[in-house]
Amino acid sequence: MKWVTQTAVVGWMGMVCFCSSIASAATVISFSPHSAGPNGDMLVGDLAGAPGVRVGNWNNFNQNNALLDASDSVIYEDGTLVGGSFSMSFTFTGGIGTGGNFGNRTGESTNDAQLFNGVADVFTSATAAFSNIPFAAYDLYVYMFDDGASRIGGFTVGSTTYYARGGAGMPNTSGTGYVLSTDTTIVNGVDASVTQGNYVKFSGLTGSDLLLTLFAADGSTTTERSKVAGFQIVQVPEPSRAVLLMIAFSAITARRGRVSV
Repeated sequence: MKWVTQTAVVGWMGMVCFCSSIASAATVISFSPHSAGPNGDMLVGDLAGAPGVRVGNWNNFNQNNALLDASDSVIYEDGTLVGGSFSMSFTFTGGIGTGGNFGNRTGESTNDAQLFNGVADVFTSATAAFSNIPFAAYDLYVYMFDDGASRIGGFTVGSTTYYARGGAGMPNTSGTGYVLSTDTTIVNGVDASVTQGNYVKFSGLTGSDLLLTLFAADGSTTTERSKVAGFQIVQVPEPSRAVLLMIAFSAITARRGRVSV
């Protein structure tokens, strides 16, 4: 395998762009927002993520003009660099300070608790734009810091929007405590109508480019905020050759078993 270099470009108005240039056979790309400071970033050995996608090697990204990881590289869960020209750009609407901020919430920890320690605190809305995703089909996981039962996060990809409300608590260092919200509505602006959870999942996505919009949902209070703790792109395995052969054999068998009248 030929190793080549990769750069991370930090833009203006809260934008951070990572660009990579090597292929790998790994299946998960994970991102965690953290601000520079004593509480630091996710470490290489920190494991985090919902059941089935709890992995290490999270890619930390920080606010406008802050220092990135020393490696400045986007990596898979096995530590290899992501291939092609994959990139991720995170932007607050209105820029840093008016559209949102980065910060540490709970103090330095490890594993899943550390993932939920660092957040992108969205005041209004933000976007995470992914380009040249190296998977033909994939799921997207988005994690939300629990900021109380009156705070609701909204997450949109294409025509699908999921909502999650605080109050479910947050995962601990052993990886337990993940609560999925599949809610797609807020009933009459009432906070309590939204399912409590700390992550949402978009399943079966395709296309090399993806735009995730994150926003503070309009519930029944005037203090809406959404603290985003991270997101993962997870490859959906393609059917194996054996499975495809079994499907073809079943179809042939079914045709031969038909009786014409």
